[in-house]
Amino acid sequence: TLDYFDIKIKELISTVGAQNLLDACYGAGNPAACGQIRRDSAGTLWINGSVFDTNVNIGGESTKGVDVDLNYAALEMGRAGKLSFHFKGTRVQENLTDPLPGVLKQYDCVGLFADNCFAPTPKWRHHARVNWTTPVKGLDLALTWRYIGAVTEKNATATSIQSHFSAYNYIDLAGNWAPTDKIEARLGIENVFDKDPPLNSNLGTTGNGNTYPQAYAIGRYIFGGVQVKF
Repeated sequence: TLDYFDIKIKELISTVGAQNLLDACYGAGNPAACGQIRRDSAGTLWINGSVFDTNVNIGGESTKGVDVDLNYAALEMGRAGKLSFHFKGTRVQENLTDPLPGVLKQYDCVGLFADNCFAPTPKWRHHARVNWTTPVKGLDLALTWRYIGAVTEKNATATSIQSHFSAYNYIDLAGNWAPTDKIEARLGIENVFDKDPPLNSNLGTTGNGNTYPQAYAIGRYIFGGVQVKF
């Protein structure tokens, strides 16, 4: 399958974003945005000051791109069993946010992260999976390749740590063995090679531990389980 998507949400219920409010106040002189900025007695935002950023109806968001989904059900290999393949990828062409119509310009976050783009939006990402139905009764094995395209920090500063994240590749392994109709065992390893996540010093509130755990693996993850039916 090949699917094209073009999604637009008008008057989205969301926060304007602290950085957008600062830009609207100090860059565009918008009084409503300036009213959301609360400086402390020392005149700063970083000691006891704050930006009052609650849910409102912003201008909107839109995104468009292409989803690719490929399946090949069974490659017969005789006594060696059979293989099946599944590939799913997304090419994001546009990811626009319109925070304050008439005050700030809408901006595109494709290929960017941090600042008012928050978590990474790579141009391309995919999952590719190979399943092996082995000749051993009830034993299936799978290998998955996860790919996350390169992204760059929006409005990176000279002191920013790793303002560019190169493309990331993860390999996962999983096995499932059901020797009888009543017994099933599962074992898997995600991020087999224990690849460290990328680090950055300017992630704001959308990151954790100087990275994006919602986008990148945090270490190797091993899982397993046994199910017995009575």
